Amino acid sequence: MTIFEQFRKTTFFEKMLLFVGMSVAFLGVYLIRVTYKNTEGITWLMVMAIFSWLILMVLFIVSGLNADVKTELATVLRDHMAETRMLKEISHEQLDEIKTMNRLMTLQLHATRSISLRSKNKKNKK
Repeated sequence: MTIFEQFRKTTFFEKMLLFVGMSVAFLGVYLIRVTYKNTEGITWLMVMAIFSWLILMVLFIVSGLNADVKTELATVLRDHMAETRMLKEISHEQLDEIKTMNRLMTLQLHATRSISLRSKNKKNKK
């Protein structure tokens, strides 16, 4: 596996999320900066705007992480299903082998019993 195969391609949703997130980030910083220059210091309204902007940034990050986790879970689930199918096939093969061995052992036991009974009958006849 090469280094390029390890990274997956980005989806349209992730590209749009990156574009919108970067736009909101730069626009938020710009608007907060303009508001700070126009006012005489930090007001409660500005503090609320800063924290609202930070919460919005966290929501964009969490949304991106959720999209990534969803794709990873789909990959894990697909691999898990393939492994489960393979284990089911292996267990069926082992069950068939056990049935075959049981059948052979039963035949061998019957053959051994019949031989021992024949030898006992011959001894008893003598």
